[in-house]
Amino acid sequence: MREYSKRPNIIEKRLSKRKRYLKDYHLQPHIIEAKKEYIKAYNARPDVKAKRHEWYIQKKIKENDSLNTQNTERFIKDAQR
Repeated sequence: MREYSKRPNIIEKRLSKRKRYLKDYHLQPHIIEAKKEYIKAYNARPDVKAKRHEWYIQKKIKENDSLNTQNTERFIKDAQR
Protein backbone atom coordinates (compact mmCIF):
# COMPACT_ATOMS: atom_id res chain seq x y z
CA MET A 1 0.00 0.00 0.00
CA ARG A 2 1.36 3.37 -0.99
CA GLU A 3 1.52 6.35 1.25
CA TYR A 4 -0.76 9.26 0.51
CA SER A 5 2.12 11.70 0.56
CA LYS A 6 3.38 10.11 -2.67
CA ARG A 7 0.09 10.83 -4.43
CA PRO A 8 -1.00 14.38 -3.56
CA ASN A 9 -2.45 15.03 -7.02
CA ILE A 10 -4.84 12.07 -6.71
CA ILE A 11 -6.00 13.22 -3.28
CA GLU A 12 -6.47 16.75 -4.62
CA LYS A 13 -8.59 15.44 -7.51
CA ARG A 14 -10.77 13.46 -5.10
CA LEU A 15 -11.31 16.49 -2.91
CA SER A 16 -12.17 18.75 -5.83
CA LYS A 17 -14.64 16.17 -7.19
CA ARG A 18 -16.24 15.89 -3.75
CA LYS A 19 -16.54 19.69 -3.45
CA ARG A 20 -18.08 19.90 -6.92
CA TYR A 21 -20.55 17.11 -6.06
CA LEU A 22 -21.61 18.81 -2.82
CA LYS A 23 -22.02 22.15 -4.60
CA ASP A 24 -24.17 20.59 -7.33
CA TYR A 25 -26.18 18.62 -4.77
CA HIS A 26 -27.06 21.70 -2.74
CA LEU A 27 -28.15 23.58 -5.86
CA GLN A 28 -30.89 21.07 -6.69
CA PRO A 29 -34.38 22.62 -6.41
CA HIS A 30 -35.83 20.00 -4.05
CA ILE A 31 -32.83 20.38 -1.72
CA ILE A 32 -33.20 24.18 -1.72
CA GLU A 33 -36.91 23.87 -0.85
CA ALA A 34 -36.20 21.36 1.94
CA LYS A 35 -33.58 23.69 3.39
CA LYS A 36 -36.01 26.64 3.29
CA GLU A 37 -38.65 24.60 5.10
CA TYR A 38 -36.14 23.49 7.72
CA ILE A 39 -34.95 27.05 8.33
CA LYS A 40 -38.53 28.29 8.57
CA ALA A 41 -39.38 25.60 11.12
CA TYR A 42 -36.17 26.25 13.06
CA ASN A 43 -36.77 30.00 13.22
CA ALA A 44 -40.34 29.42 14.45
CA ARG A 45 -39.12 27.69 17.61
CA PRO A 46 -39.72 29.77 20.76
CA ASP A 47 -36.20 29.34 22.13
CA VAL A 48 -34.68 30.53 18.85
CA LYS A 49 -37.05 33.49 18.74
CA ALA A 50 -36.09 34.42 22.29
CA LYS A 51 -32.36 34.25 21.52
CA ARG A 52 -32.77 36.36 18.41
CA HIS A 53 -34.85 38.91 20.27
CA GLU A 54 -32.27 39.12 23.06
CA TRP A 55 -29.49 39.51 20.48
CA TYR A 56 -31.43 42.30 18.74
CA ILE A 57 -32.06 44.13 22.03
CA GLN A 58 -28.37 43.91 22.98
CA LYS A 59 -27.37 45.14 19.52
CA LYS A 60 -29.65 48.16 19.85
CA ILE A 61 -28.33 48.89 23.34
CA LYS A 62 -24.74 48.83 22.06
CA GLU A 63 -25.63 51.10 19.13
CA ASN A 64 -27.40 53.51 21.46
CA ASP A 65 -24.48 53.51 23.91
CA SER A 66 -22.00 54.24 21.14
CA LEU A 67 -24.19 57.10 19.86
CA ASN A 68 -24.51 58.51 23.36
CA THR A 69 -20.75 58.29 23.80
CA GLN A 70 -20.13 60.08 20.50
CA ASN A 71 -22.64 62.79 21.31
CA THR A 72 -21.15 63.27 24.78
CA GLU A 73 -17.67 63.59 23.31
CA ARG A 74 -18.92 66.15 20.80
CA PHE A 75 -20.67 68.09 23.54
CA ILE A 76 -17.51 68.16 25.66
CA LYS A 77 -15.41 69.32 22.70
CA ASP A 78 -17.94 72.06 21.88
CA ALA A 79 -18.06 73.15 25.51
CA GLN A 80 -14.27 73.45 25.67
CA ARG A 81 -14.12 75.80 22.67
